Amino acid sequence: LYGDFREGWAEGVKVSKELGMYRQGYCGCIYSEKERFCRLPKKDNRGDPLTG
Repeated sequence: LYGDFREGWAEGVKVSKELGMYRQGYCGCIYSEKERFCRLPKKDNRGDPLTG
């Protein structure tokens, strides 16, 4: 299971939402950015240099 254990993370999320700040929906790494923009179907991607 994923867990973000950085101290203060939850409070930062709460405050940023209260202030109406932009929060991106991905971590910013090349893999999540590719997934965000390409929306590739979940399949066997072993030939893909970024996911395989």
